[in-house]
Amino acid sequence: KDAKSKYDKLDEAFNTKTKKMDRIVKDIYAQLDDIKALYHLTEKDLEIIDQLNLKLAVVIKDYKKLKREIKKGEDSYLKHNISLNELIFRMNDVSNEFDNALHTLGSFYDDEMRGREQLEEMKNLVLKCKNRIRNYRLPIIYDNYFIEEEEAVDAIHEVEKELENKPIVIKTLNMRVETAKDLTFKLNATTDQMIRYAYFSELLIVYGNKYRSKKSINNGIEKAELLYYKGSYKECFDMLLKLLKNIDSDFVSRINKVCKN
Repeated sequence: KDAKSKYDKLDEAFNTKTKKMDRIVKDIYAQLDDIKALYHLTEKDLEIIDQLNLKLAVVIKDYKKLKREIKKGEDSYLKHNISLNELIFRMNDVSNEFDNALHTLGSFYDDEMRGREQLEEMKNLVLKCKNRIRNYRLPIIYDNYFIEEEEAVDAIHEVEKELENKPIVIKTLNMRVETAKDLTFKLNATTDQMIRYAYFSELLIVYGNKYRSKKSINNGIEKAELLYYKGSYKECFDMLLKLLKNIDSDFVSRINKVCKN
């Protein structure tokens, strides 16, 4: 009686799991055509789903075989419980593999949404860089700045094109996004560095103007100004630091610290 009671509970658990798996499989195959239309699935992706479906079919086939043996009444429920337990373990393994397959399919959508979000962030960052350069009105912009800007914009366009493709090749999309991010962040860093060094160079020039009565200071500031108007802002900044360090080392150190941070 105890063995029969345990069997009934195991049988109910197995049937509940089977119904759940049947719903999952039907949902996957019902949506598969839509997923294939949206995303490029490899042969491996499709094979995994078919192979799991076959595994599930084998477990169910073995379960039906067990039910036929039980009807014969030739073996005890103790033996049948061992067999049913093994079937439940196998069903759980198939269920876990299906969960992993579903996670992979679901990650396609997540990657697409993430790509779209990052695309907007990158476009906004490039626009912000352009506005900062325009508003600060630097006398000269680095020669390579426009090259970096063009590279970032082109990379962003590649992301847009990849998102417009149907089906989307997620691996390619992720690669395009990472490339565009690298180039966009590089442009942002160049923009920030250029404006930062220009701004603090201007502060040091204004500060140094008080000491222009000294010939060495005046000559040094004039050389620094030439660098500034040539667009060599970092070189200008470094020269002014060195020039004014002997006049007020504390002030120069503070300016340097703020600029580098």
